[in-house]
Amino acid sequence: MPTLQLTGTWDSSTPLLLALLRAGFHLQLAPGSRFGAASLPQVLTLVAAASLEDLPPAGWAGEWYACLQTDDPHLAQAAQRAGACRVFSAACPASEILRALQNRLPAPGTVRRLRRGDPLFLPPGAALTVLEGILSTQMIHSDGAAVLLGLTGAGQMLVAHPQDECDIQILAHTEALVSWQAWEEAAQTPGFAGLLRLRLQQMEAWAAMQARPSLERRVMGILSLLAEQFGEPHPAGILINVRLTHAQLASAVGVTRATVTRLLAELRGQGKLLAEGRGNAERYVLPGQAQAHHC
Repeated sequence: MPTLQLTGTWDSSTPLLLALLRAGFHLQLAPGSRFGAASLPQVLTLVAAASLEDLPPAGWAGEWYACLQTDDPHLAQAAQRAGACRVFSAACPASEILRALQNRLPAPGTVRRLRRGDPLFLPPGAALTVLEGILSTQMIHSDGAAVLLGLTGAGQMLVAHPQDECDIQILAHTEALVSWQAWEEAAQTPGFAGLLRLRLQQMEAWAAMQARPSLERRVMGILSLLAEQFGEPHPAGILINVRLTHAQLASAVGVTRATVTRLLAELRGQGKLLAEGRGNAERYVLPGQAQAHHC
């Protein structure tokens, strides 16, 4: 485990510090000058931020994570602008922070196994390939609301989002195996241009579906895109072999969970959508040979 350098005031964070110690992290208090000129290999900085003065200077090259000590959206935005790899809210449980730090990507080319629900953080300039399983990408608003931006399956690629005010998070939608390369190295590998082109096309199509004025068309459009990615032949049409909850689908199309639940029931009653299984085993089926129309 890497060393965690602690800055700020940690008096009220005993559960987190105990969890980090039990997980094998080496903790050390930052010396006099809290933020050195450069980061050291395998040393991360965990900042307990109660005010702007607790944040590192602009352009600091170290790898650091902010644990907010107050629910201040302006402080959260300032931490993101200052280059935090992740900003944890004051209410974030210690278990989530621990999992986030444990799921930092290892050295380039190393395969990493993720459990369902594990967060994943890409280093700047990283190009990640999903070897097995599915990852989800979501945007977190300042009020905590999440918007699903898409799913990435086996053989597909993700690239690191630049450090800005957008809180883009990647989670393991299922158990997954992933590997990554630096952008410059990945760009030289055979097939890179094709993977990148596919990624851009999927992002554009997803955005186009979210922009449709009709809620029914937005929902059916998102499902048709997922059918393209994860579809399998089915006697009644195309089986979308990925679990998507009503809440996740609602976040993707910008309505409440209850509204999506009601619409899905209507679509099933009209024969426009079928479903198999229950709970985590539930899968949607698009009748006939339904296909996505990217407009």
